[in-house]
Amino acid sequence: MNAVLREVVDSNFGSASLDSLRQLCDAIGRSEAKMIFECQNLSLLFFARSFAVVMEEAVRQLQQLQAQRQLSVAASTPSSSPSSSSSRDDSSSTCSPSPAARTNGAASTVREGASAAVAASTVSLLKRTGKTIDFSPDATESPVIVHSIAAAVKKDAVRAFLSQAGQLEFIVYSDDPSKGYALAKFESNRKADEAVARLDVMPLGGQHVHVSRKTYWTKLQPQQSMQQLQQ
Repeated sequence: MNAVLREVVDSNFGSASLDSLRQLCDAIGRSEAKMIFECQNLSLLFFARSFAVVMEEAVRQLQQLQAQRQLSVAASTPSSSPSSSSSRDDSSSTCSPSPAARTNGAASTVREGASAAVAASTVSLLKRTGKTIDFSPDATESPVIVHSIAAAVKKDAVRAFLSQAGQLEFIVYSDDPSKGYALAKFESNRKADEAVARLDVMPLGGQHVHVSRKTYWTKLQPQQSMQQLQQ
């Protein structure tokens, strides 16, 4: 799996990006939003999110395989029916694993289980944080950014403002007075474009705000004060 991942990352993002991907995944596991937000390579950021889905499926298949192996071992365990001493000797000489083999097998199972648990936990964190968003022009998550929000405008007012354009999900909101902004996503690119056309001419809190769809993340400087919003 590491070889496949290296080949995919090297061919698409360059050899130096593999370490960046690892750092990004580590940051996701530690919930370090700053590193995630400041990632300069948006394509790599989206790849990490997509890769998490692949990881989740791999973990599921690994767990399924382990369960099948356990059932297979249980089914193949010989019953304690009477038999001749010679047949017992033959079976023990051909089928019984050595103590070292049993120890290595148990250790391998423990390692696989631990790896699966870590991977599943990382995927779960990645999905819950919702911080890795595809900002490419053909994104289905359709980010919309509202700039220049006055400090006096509360998040409920921002939600109401954006909701006029349709069903949305907030991603992040900054209440920093010098860099007030909100980031939302709509159900489709068409809906996002319609939201921009409709909302960009409307006032928010008695002041004009700028509404746009952009393909950047870092210029928002989200290391400022932020609040996670739940729909």
